[in-house]
Amino acid sequence: MGWNILRRTALIFLLAAGVPSPWIIADSIPLVPKVTVGHTNYSYMPPYRPVMQNHTVEKAWSVDFESAIESRPELAYWIGQWNSPEGQMKLRTAFSRVFEFRNSVDTVIRDSGLPWELAAIPIVESNWRIDAVSSSGAVGPWQFLESSARGRNLVIDAWRDERRDVWRATEAAMKELDFYNRLFSDWLMAIASYNAGPTRIRRLLEESGLSSYWELLDEGVLPPETRNYVPQVFAVTYITAHSGRFGLPINWDMPTRWTRIPLSRSIHLDKLTEATGTDADLLRLGNRELHHPVTPPPSLPYSLKVPEDDADVTVKWLESLENGDAPERFWRYSVQSGDTLSEIARSSGISLSELLSYNSHARGKILRIGEWLYLPGDHTMPEGADKDELPDWDGRYHVKPGDTFWSIARNFGVKPERLAEANHRPLNGVLLAGSVLQVPRIPDEMEEL
Repeated sequence: MGWNILRRTALIFLLAAGVPSPWIIADSIPLVPKVTVGHTNYSYMPPYRPVMQNHTVEKAWSVDFESAIESRPELAYWIGQWNSPEGQMKLRTAFSRVFEFRNSVDTVIRDSGLPWELAAIPIVESNWRIDAVSSSGAVGPWQFLESSARGRNLVIDAWRDERRDVWRATEAAMKELDFYNRLFSDWLMAIASYNAGPTRIRRLLEESGLSSYWELLDEGVLPPETRNYVPQVFAVTYITAHSGRFGLPINWDMPTRWTRIPLSRSIHLDKLTEATGTDADLLRLGNRELHHPVTPPPSLPYSLKVPEDDADVTVKWLESLENGDAPERFWRYSVQSGDTLSEIARSSGISLSELLSYNSHARGKILRIGEWLYLPGDHTMPEGADKDELPDWDGRYHVKPGDTFWSIARNFGVKPERLAEANHRPLNGVLLAGSVLQVPRIPDEMEEL
């Protein structure tokens, strides 16, 4: 009894300190030998014991892992895969990527009232790559398509893509998963729907006359990716809940605690770090949804994420901008052939020194066509500046082997940087064959280009 009270007290202390259960809580049961399921050998699979969590019994993802692993060879197989050297490397990479956001993600999931096990989904989806882009155009760690992202009120414009905002994307994912669970009254079906879409899953249920995920799996009617998807979420959940027993490092360092500050004007992140001493890399990491080192204009509201320790000095700096002559906003300018810095400054009505103060990346080097410059100003649009709206294209192009943004843009008569921006991808990024790009609609006779 005394040991249980001590153990319970320690866990409560960790939770009160903001340590999220999905990533670090593990118990000390020794590893068991390899077991054999069917004809395949699977690595260490300790007997499952439920992990303490902050959810009511009604809301919890009630799964008997021990029984499920014994009866479902798919689960044992994927535990073995994720516990292989390659799988453990992926898990370590995912943990390092999400480390600074750990408190935030755990808080969002806990506040949603949904099971903590859902934190395994972005590991399976993207291995927690914030800038991940799939061949179908899904973006961010939770891999939202543009249509579903906008349906969950994630902002996607010329300045940012909130599918890369860890807080907003996690909030949207919880709403999506909660909707799927209420639709099917089953978490396995909800997770399958996150992968294949609820319409497809419902159609499979109606056409097959089956009623559960395992029945759909056994009858072979699920899409191949979905057949593996739910068991992988199981496997990642199981391993991360027992990190110590699987030999994964348990990081006791405290991740960053973040504060969101609504902005009434546009700011340059470099100016903020210079004035406040905030870690530049950490600030960029916390605001990875931004396409540029400047925040959106006042007409497009934005909340800046800063470490809690830097919140006060950041607020004071922002107040000083209100009382000074700092620019109200920034305009984007795409370098054209023949441009020089002095000519751009003159046509924009600012001095060369002021232009360079906001564009240190262009100092002392040759300008590249398509390179972004940031022009300080007000609501009056400088000559040649880019509008704040993304191109309204409704055409679709399937990438072929060897395609680049330059070659595709030439075929459609647009600038490659506009094509990359409209598709929320880096201009120099590699295009995967089969990927679908948003492009201008072209006449039917040109569609075979």
